[in-house]
Amino acid sequence: MYAVDGTRDAYDDLWTAANSGVSSNSAYFAIQGMNVDGSENSNYTKLLDVDNVIDYMLLIYFTANRDSPVGPPMNDPTMPRNLNAIYNRNNPDGIKFVAHDNEHSLEVTEGVSHNRFSQSLDSVFDAVNFFTPWWLNLKRNRSRGRIAGVGQKTSVVS
Repeated sequence: MYAVDGTRDAYDDLWTAANSGVSSNSAYFAIQGMNVDGSENSNYTKLLDVDNVIDYMLLIYFTANRDSPVGPPMNDPTMPRNLNAIYNRNNPDGIKFVAHDNEHSLEVTEGVSHNRFSQSLDSVFDAVNFFTPWWLNLKRNRSRGRIAGVGQKTSVVS
């Protein structure tokens, strides 16, 4: 990941915070710019847009995309690839990941039968250069009660 405009500071800060741990409610809410009770805290920078990470990863899982945010499918499956993110430096509202380049989605050979959900690649992502929403979602889901947001979203479409 590299910055096209501005710096990677917020992206690196999010990785550092997530790598330090988001298992406590205070740490989890702090990277969202909030106190534990969910109220905004201007002393914290909003680095994480939780809904965006959930939506982005549901799209990856649902379409069995093998080329983003890690890939390519034929080579090293741990390399970040086809990953774009945007961040409002002037009014921080969380880093947002943007899906694109999905030619390895819903493929004829495997289609939705390709299981992206159960792939566990988190051990290779423990470096900022391998930071992706995949790893962030794994960290988030391992924390108490974090899977609830995914369940709420998927129950709407099922």
